[in-house]
Amino acid sequence: MIELLLIVDDKNDVKASSADLVDWDWSAHSLIAKQQNRFAVYANAGNFEYLSRLFSEIMDMIARSRMSLKSVHNITIDLFSVISHLLKEMDTGIYTVTNGHFSYDTILNMKSLQEIHTWGQTIISDLVSFFESYRLNSASIVIKKAKEYILEQYSDDISLEQVAEHIFLNPVYFGRLFKKQTGCTFTDYLIQVRMKKAMELLQKPQYKVYEIAPLIGYKNTKYFIKIFKLFVGCTPTQYREKLR
Repeated sequence: MIELLLIVDDKNDVKASSADLVDWDWSAHSLIAKQQNRFAVYANAGNFEYLSRLFSEIMDMIARSRMSLKSVHNITIDLFSVISHLLKEMDTGIYTVTNGHFSYDTILNMKSLQEIHTWGQTIISDLVSFFESYRLNSASIVIKKAKEYILEQYSDDISLEQVAEHIFLNPVYFGRLFKKQTGCTFTDYLIQVRMKKAMELLQKPQYKVYEIAPLIGYKNTKYFIKIFKLFVGCTPTQYREKLR
């Protein structure tokens, strides 16, 4: 037998009966807690495009649970504390990222669930914009470092895996990112670098074709000539003759 219990925020505010308490303890609380965990997982993984929908789902579940406004404030603070901590690790702050729209006092002063919901979606929108920009800038920096390394090492037997290791990225991810940022594959870009260098060297008569091949990373002269013809449209010798 369950005793009759009342949840009271203050002396004049009775929030729930024993039935409400049972529903909250075993149903709403568990489901909301699971969604809070999902929110934290998505935020830490950088999947901010899912946070807007997830935040709305949490607010809808809270609305059905008849939770006190104080509890809603606490859950909202917990949700955004995860993101605030993540931004601190990136040497920035949630207040800066949201152009001053975020503060814990703002949350505590909100008077309704709808107000919290609307405010939260605005904050999440600001965060999505920031992280999209951050990703683009980060990707550009990473690819710039990769290109610099390729320019330093193109004369060696360089590979995608070697470059990925140099910039501390998974090879598969790096390959996809490189193509997305440059519009060509790693292999095609490496060939471009080598062929441009070959054309420069062909302008210097002191270099024989078989001498140029190893200087740009090809041990096999015949293979170098084949790649050069595919890239330029003529053999190295024909290219040199055109320069005269």
